[in-house]
Amino acid sequence: MFDQLRELFQIDWRIFMEATATWLRGGNPYGRLSAEFSAGAFAYPPTALTWLALFVPLGRWSYYLWTALTLLGWWLVARRRCPEQIVLLLWSPIVLHLVEGQNSLAVVLVVWAASLAPRRGWGWGLALAWALTKPQAALLPVAWLLWRDRRAPTRATLWGGLLLGTLLLALPPTLRDPGIWQEW
Repeated sequence: MFDQLRELFQIDWRIFMEATATWLRGGNPYGRLSAEFSAGAFAYPPTALTWLALFVPLGRWSYYLWTALTLLGWWLVARRRCPEQIVLLLWSPIVLHLVEGQNSLAVVLVVWAASLAPRRGWGWGLALAWALTKPQAALLPVAWLLWRDRRAPTRATLWGGLLLGTLLLALPPTLRDPGIWQEW
């Protein structure tokens, strides 16, 4: 059992780091990464490579920094508004999430914090653009937030931040390899 758990530990994060390192070396992050991973194991849009590249130089410590930042984000969002939600850190999907090294929790936290914000401007637009690097977790909640804010006085700045953030995240992979969008 412990051997299987050891194989699962950080598996998603290791895939993120291997795919990003492959991309930084000029390779295809959507092809075969190594013998350890199956072909096509990295399925995120190229915009994710931009922020994941910040963690590659940290090597194996990147996972621990990512986990600490995610838990800090959880604490910051939940501490005043919903302190009882801290107990969810013991919930099996969250434990599995932390063991495998996923980024779903951070994406959900950003969308949750944005939904709680009294006004959403440039900063929240940039944060939501980052959350959309995991579209399977953020697309519908972000669309709902945009619909909810369709008459808000700050909607133009929210959209501006969202567009600027998407551009900033999409630019590095596009400039490095314009065909990366087809590979994805």
